[in-house]
Amino acid sequence: HQRQQELVWLDREGNRTGVIAEVQTTRPFPDLSDDDSQVAMAVTADVGRSIVVWDATRIGIAQTLTTDGRFFDMARWAPVQNELAAYAASPFEMYRVSTINGATERILPDRGIMPVWTRDGETLIFTKMADEGFSGSLFIWQNGSAESDLVAFLDRPGFQWMADPSPSGDYVAYSSSEQGEEQIYVTTFPEPGSRWRISESRGSA
Repeated sequence: HQRQQELVWLDREGNRTGVIAEVQTTRPFPDLSDDDSQVAMAVTADVGRSIVVWDATRIGIAQTLTTDGRFFDMARWAPVQNELAAYAASPFEMYRVSTINGATERILPDRGIMPVWTRDGETLIFTKMADEGFSGSLFIWQNGSAESDLVAFLDRPGFQWMADPSPSGDYVAYSSSEQGEEQIYVTTFPEPGSRWRISESRGSA
């Protein structure tokens, strides 16, 4: 049985300032649009998990985008207007999802999760799951290139995921379990160079 949860606004000090919606989900990864007007997240459906978009300015106003029974885990806003980058489990595949009519287009099928576009819309950063065991590395893919044209970005021990490029495109924040507990790091982009751990104890990007 899933507990009812709330999608809420918090200020920078962590104080609750408002409610967007009540939800049921096992994948609490909301993503706020650049203009702060909409929130996207995967929620539990009668069959599978659906991607839902809420109007962040009006409580409870929502649009369910996917109803095909797939188990979507996460959706993130793309720089292209009216589009999300999302992934589904069983099997792991990544999609473009229209916020106008919910139409889906597969991007990559190769065990990819947590996709996010750079701000220019040219590069997709994602985690490619290992064939065996619970581990994954960060890869990049250039928009419009062949599915096989994947480039390893960060291949380190453990699990590298939750990548988030900076607005300038010069850095990427990500979560890593390479030292056991999950920590947040920042590294340079598009070539990984120097990196900095920015979490004090543990955390997810």
